[in-house]
Order: sequence, then structure tokens, then C-alpha cells
Amino acid sequence: KKYNGFENHLTAFSNHYKFNLEISRLDKDFLSSFKDFLSQNQKLYDNTVAKYVKAAKTFIKFYINQGLIQSYDVSQVKSTEKEGEVYVLPIKQILQLQQFDFKSSALNNVRDIFCFMCWTGQRFSDIMSIKHDDLTKNINDETVWNLITKKTGDSISVPIITYANEILA
Repeated sequence: KKYNGFENHLTAFSNHYKFNLEISRLDKDFLSSFKDFLSQNQKLYDNTVAKYVKAAKTFIKFYINQGLIQSYDVSQVKSTEKEGEVYVLPIKQILQLQQFDFKSSALNNVRDIFCFMCWTGQRFSDIMSIKHDDLTKNINDETVWNLITKKTGDSISVPIITYANEILA
């Protein structure tokens, strides 16, 4: 997925500057221009820019090692990743929210999904694809959710605590 996204941005970059993508264009200026294009024209955030610049560096290093382009120091172009901010709700507030009865069934559904995300730590995309067959009992007779995450493709087993089980019920 990362390299497909990289290819799409690379194509947009070449279309924006109206040139053909050729190995000979992967010079020192290319990497800086590509980085600037991603942040200024594509309006991507720092971590996403860093991901695609890193992908570009991988290709450039490969072509340098193959002798297809002139060697240069790709580390001169810096792209930094930043730690994301983490917001933590106190358990008391999550419990208050879970018990709150909205007048709208749509809001009650949103509340349930949000609280389930809090109790399991899983992404919205994974929660929306949960199936009854994904829930099993472990050797301690505790309910667990076995899933393959959509974003990373990792196979994980998530314990379903009492509060999450209330939502499922």
C-alpha cells in the first residue's frame, strides 16, 4: 500500500511539473522538490511526507547501487516524523458516556462504537467489520476478538472486557 501511494504521488509530481518519470531525473534536486511538492501541493502531514521521502530514498539508493544514477548523499534531504499526540479519557468519563442515553438512536450507535473503540483500542475500520464468528473463548473462558487488521494486515487477539461485552450484547 505504501509503494502504491508513493507511485500515485510520484505520478502527480511528474504531472504537476510536466515531465516524464525517468531514472536520470533522480538527482539531488529531485528529492528536495518531491518533498516540497508533497507538503506544499499535496498538503500532506509531516509523517506522511517522511514516509514517501523514505520510499523515494529506497529507490534512489537501489539505482545508485546498480550504477544507473550518479551517487549522492540522500541523507541531505531531511524529513522528520513527529510523535502523535495521545489523548486519554478517564475511565470514569467513558463509563458516564456509555451509560448516557441520547434521544437519538443514531447518537446512541455512535456512542457505542466510540466506547467500544476505547475498550478494545481498535480502529474504526476494524470495528465496523467485526463478525460474530470473530469472537471466541480463550483457555480461561474469556471472550477474545480474533481479527486481521485492515490497515496493517496483522493478526491479533483482543480481549473483550466486561464493558465492551455490554456493548456487544
